[in-house]
Amino acid sequence: MSLILDALKKADAERTLGQAPGLQAQALPLPGIEGDDERSGRSVALIGTGVALVLLTIAGAAWWTWSRTSPPPAPAAVVTQAPLAMPAAPPALPTPALPTPVAAVAPAAAVPPAPA
Repeated sequence: MSLILDALKKADAERTLGQAPGLQAQALPLPGIEGDDERSGRSVALIGTGVALVLLTIAGAAWWTWSRTSPPPAPAAVVTQAPLAMPAAPPALPTPALPTPVAAVAPAAAVPPAPA
């Protein structure tokens, strides 16, 4: 049954060859490309695995190269220092003498002149 259907599709495709495709036109399958093939899924997985392994190898080689070219850091010199003494309190500054407040002076009462 499928052989007959394939033959009909092929005959229809040959008959419409050279004409503009209509609404009912179907694309011819390309040789060697099969979308539902079991092998195509496996080949994609194998290619992905291969690419991942290559990238991991490159990253590992780069890390190994860079870690070998830089010299190990020199140990830091330990400087021991006596603890700093707290400075004594600053000397007390003399307080400036404040001016004495001027008492309010009451105006002198008019004193009568003394008799002469």
